[in-house]
Amino acid sequence: MIRGLKKTYKKHLIFTNTPRIKLKFIREYCETNGVVEIKYFQNYIKEKVHQNINLNIHLEKEELISAAKVSVGKDQTYWMDLSHKGASEIFDLEKEILPFIDDPKAFVKKFDSKVEEIFFKKINELIGQAYIKKPAETLASEVVYYLFDGFLNNNPNDILLKVYYNWLDNKTYQKSFAKYLEKYTVYEKADIFAVHPAHPFEEIDKKWLEQLGGNISNAVYTTNFLSRINERINSKAASHLNISFWKNIKQLLEFDSKNISQIASFNEAVSFYTQHFYKLDEAIRGIYTNFLHQKELLEPIQEYYKNFNVIFLDKWFKYVTDYKSNQTGVLKQLIQVM
Repeated sequence: MIRGLKKTYKKHLIFTNTPRIKLKFIREYCETNGVVEIKYFQNYIKEKVHQNINLNIHLEKEELISAAKVSVGKDQTYWMDLSHKGASEIFDLEKEILPFIDDPKAFVKKFDSKVEEIFFKKINELIGQAYIKKPAETLASEVVYYLFDGFLNNNPNDILLKVYYNWLDNKTYQKSFAKYLEKYTVYEKADIFAVHPAHPFEEIDKKWLEQLGGNISNAVYTTNFLSRINERINSKAASHLNISFWKNIKQLLEFDSKNISQIASFNEAVSFYTQHFYKLDEAIRGIYTNFLHQKELLEPIQEYYKNFNVIFLDKWFKYVTDYKSNQTGVLKQLIQVM
């Protein structure tokens, strides 16, 4: 050895389908640090699981082999779940689906063909369709559209609903969400309110608002509608899609005009505005920002606001002659100080 150079050794794993008895020169290298002879891989897996954690696994051959490959890096609870719940626990779909639909091609690269097939079968079971071999991108789109259909039918799959909430919260995957949403077509529904409150469809919100506008003078209707608005405001989807106008609508619908009639002085008018009526002005400005160029949505809401505004302004102008300035000379004083 040349002085100053350090000899290094690397460990190697040699795998062969050749029967051990037929191995010749390579055998001594194979067995330097031990040898494992496996005739039936599925039996070997069962034996090792039973030997190490005293569990019996009852899975089909391909499912068992796939489970063994997927188990790398996991602890014994993975095998315990398989033992008690069966093949449904090979993949944690709640965690696996999101990276899969975000980048299907990249996700399945970590699987060999057999594991990929098992994974695809589990996905198909989840969305209630038979397994047919197809590109990963196609299956990913089917999963997302199945989720979106579930929102429109107000019966989203429980697992996919959890995936959806994680999707909205995870900035890494939000670009893919926008792409799927853009490609999806919201089909016509006889009852537009038979939709899950966490839906991601802005066009449904606009149809809801259109219905509200047509019934906004009906106190019973608007009172019942408030519960739907509250659900929508609290949904992550509305926040993610920047659908903020429902908060403005809520302010309008919850405004109580009864106390306007009690105003008996200019100071009371000022107090009522600064404590209550200013919220309506804020609300209508927010609605103008969203729907300034959508006359059919804006006009009914605008008229609803104007009714309150007229009542309040009647009181305001009735007592405005009582106004006395209490800030005379303030601006001059400020300028002199500067």
